[in-house]
Amino acid sequence: MTTRRWLVPAVLACACTTTYTTDPDRSLPGPDGRRVMHINTETFAIHFALTLPFIGNAKLQRTHDRMTEAARAAGARNVEVVSSKISSYWYAVFPLTLLFTPVQTRVVANAEVPAGEDEPGPAEE
Repeated sequence: MTTRRWLVPAVLACACTTTYTTDPDRSLPGPDGRRVMHINTETFAIHFALTLPFIGNAKLQRTHDRMTEAARAAGARNVEVVSSKISSYWYAVFPLTLLFTPVQTRVVANAEVPAGEDEPGPAEE
């Protein structure tokens, strides 16, 4: 009986997106001397029959859009996607998770952040 009480909040909590960023002021410059910020965005959701979003949306495009929103909010000019990965856990509680599949999508990127007003940008050639 106590398991049922936590089942609905646990399922609804699965539909979330988290974004982690680094502080470009504390990082080394990128290969071309520009300030870069590392962005890691993960989305967790429950999809129906492996592909259809049911609770949340962990499709790659949706996760990429959220990562891009975080980059824009930080004032990034350019974003370079480093890696992306989609994991479907259809085997977790087989056969239930074959219908209601937990899905995790991760997009990792480096974003070029403009130089601060008191520091010079990269030298132009």
